[in-house]
Amino acid sequence: MDTNYAESAHALSKRHGVRVSLLSVVMKSLRIDSEQVGRTNAAGIWGVRKNYGGNAVTARETKKINRAVAANKRREKALEESVAQTVGAELMVAETLINKHGLDPSLIEKYLRERVNAFNNADIKKKR
Repeated sequence: MDTNYAESAHALSKRHGVRVSLLSVVMKSLRIDSEQVGRTNAAGIWGVRKNYGGNAVTARETKKINRAVAANKRREKALEESVAQTVGAELMVAETLINKHGLDPSLIEKYLRERVNAFNNADIKKKR
């Protein structure tokens, strides 16, 4: 059907040496073939492959859950960084308004308190 199996067998045979005697080639081939048969049996019986995880239903679901958890962590980290940048920018604007333009600090405090309340309300709605 395809050449992947043949190419991997070729690479595997070269890994165990070149220019070796016929007897050692036969012995190595026997060992390699028995390893392959053992892996195939293990994959068929238990759904466990040599590489990560397996193809059993539980293994696929576990991988899916792990990917979802990692994606959620990445999204939360990006959101936290975005919020930190936004808050920093708003504080710089507030400082400029107070220092250069003489705006009353209580107005800035009221505005920032409203922003925090709006953010908290949006976060509560998102969790529902």
